[in-house]
Amino acid sequence: MKVRNFLGRTMFVLLSGATIVSCNDSEIPLEVFADVIVINKKIDDVVKRAPAYYVYGNQSLESASVALPGNSDTIALAGYPGSSYTFLKEPVAADYKDVPPAEGNYKFTVKSKDGEVMEVTDAFDYEGLPVPLIKKDTFVGSPATLNVEWAAVTGSDGYFVKLLDKDQKLVFSGFGVSSGTLKYTISGSASSGSWLKAPVDGEDYILQVNAIAYDAGATSANSDYNVSEVSVTEKPITWGEN
Repeated sequence: MKVRNFLGRTMFVLLSGATIVSCNDSEIPLEVFADVIVINKKIDDVVKRAPAYYVYGNQSLESASVALPGNSDTIALAGYPGSSYTFLKEPVAADYKDVPPAEGNYKFTVKSKDGEVMEVTDAFDYEGLPVPLIKKDTFVGSPATLNVEWAAVTGSDGYFVKLLDKDQKLVFSGFGVSSGTLKYTISGSASSGSWLKAPVDGEDYILQVNAIAYDAGATSANSDYNVSEVSVTEKPITWGEN
């Protein structure tokens, strides 16, 4: 079985994550990892929260859903384009609320393409990870390079940066850095992260700095699917202009 990190493609489209891929689904028993994550984001100067749900399997999946604590509601997850091993539901603007999602056990029910059904539970406790503060975003040189710095976030286990276009679509996803790293350099090359399209001088973008906190007890081997919270701050920028 091969573990393939895809932080730039699913959770790092919003957060971070990993998927498990099997060379032959019929060779091994179904194995599933599930994660409920809360996104803290400042909207109109008010910090609001919304849940995101992810399921990763080692076989192709047919469907997935999550029952909220106390069986108060059941939410269907959608397949991730390009990966039959991943189902998810990420928040839209209307999902963000003034209060955090319910704490407790979230029960995921997953069905594989072969018809096998499995239930897994992820426990969620809300800590309230603070939203990062961007201290510096300065362009230098030609071609332009963006130097970003931010203040340390209490309780954060690491950070990652992103760029969105004016339509809120992902343009750039940076590599994750440790909790002790408070700066990042974005160049136009692949060495600084994953570009979906090259930056354009004079074009407007949205700079994101994200702080991430893992579940208590998460290890380096399983942290990608044991994320607890991600806190997001955004700032409009124009590429190449200070």
